[in-house]
Amino acid sequence: RVLRELGRGGFGRVYLTEQERPTRLVAVKVLRAGSSSLDAKRLLFEAEALARLDHPAVARVYECGSVSSDDPTPFIAMEYVEGLTLDRAAASLSFPDRCTLLAKVCDGIDHCHRRGVLHRDLAPKNILVDASGNPHIIDFGLASMARDDRATQAMTLAGTVLGTLRFMSPEQLSGHSRSMDTRSDVFSLGVMAFELLAGRHP
Repeated sequence: RVLRELGRGGFGRVYLTEQERPTRLVAVKVLRAGSSSLDAKRLLFEAEALARLDHPAVARVYECGSVSSDDPTPFIAMEYVEGLTLDRAAASLSFPDRCTLLAKVCDGIDHCHRRGVLHRDLAPKNILVDASGNPHIIDFGLASMARDDRATQAMTLAGTVLGTLRFMSPEQLSGHSRSMDTRSDVFSLGVMAFELLAGRHP
């Protein structure tokens, strides 16, 4: 049962829904009408990437599939996280508490990398902090597999720049996916850490 829209991105919308069995709130990402087959592949790839991960700092995926109709619409049902974006949550924290929060985020990304998943769009907007102060990394829509170039190349056009420019590594900005590895995510983490600790962009 759809309760309300949570947000929208480049190729889809996210809704807050209530699952009947088991009863719980779930975030459901659905492709927007008229999306391309490439967008559908990215959504399913996001579900596959999330299914590899099992860490408290990473939002969990429950199910993926398609809404039955004449034109099936792919969706992902994920853990719903009620919280603030990383930058807003950190604004009220002391310096040591900001460091602790960042360490938890780094631990979550380390888990992703150990499972072969690159996020490729790390930015404060894609990290939600719940009421207990725990971060949850979301939006793996641009994710790729660190050890499977073919899957990434199938969804990335040469010279295409995707992601949040403010936190993007030079390699990602170049538009050449082959030159990217886990260090690109680490670069983005560094930019976020600098902003949260120094109060300005590096």
